[in-house]
Amino acid sequence: MEEHAFEARVPVRDPTGVQAAAVLSCSVRYVDDGRTSTRECRIALVAPGITLDGTGEDFFEALCRVREQLEPSGRQLLCYGASLDVFPSGMTRDMGVGLRAYRLKMGVNSGPDDLVEILATGPDILPATVKQQEAYYRRWLRPGAPHAV
Repeated sequence: MEEHAFEARVPVRDPTGVQAAAVLSCSVRYVDDGRTSTRECRIALVAPGITLDGTGEDFFEALCRVREQLEPSGRQLLCYGASLDVFPSGMTRDMGVGLRAYRLKMGVNSGPDDLVEILATGPDILPATVKQQEAYYRRWLRPGAPHAV
């Protein structure tokens, strides 16, 4: 078993617009029993009055599980992984553990210049729920629509 860990600081915004600093403690654990190998990514969020935990096969999935727990309170993470127009490709999820994703533009193929770090923040983030983000991705994927290259 092999494990790697790191931390990221991401702003979290409450329903009134007030922002606070959240610490995301991230870890990935690889287990190989000789026949199969598995990977589990975990994100633990700690912010004033909030402690949440999410796991998944990659960090994007783990971040989505944390966001789903955060959403009922009206709070939103202000990072690219929580932006309406950001979603990972299969390759970024598999080879990059889901730490990078593509900025999606309707009608335009995504390329290397559109990659962002999901735990980074910036002024162009469009905060969204997990369902809104997934719906945007599905619209982008429609037959005849562009795709990540």
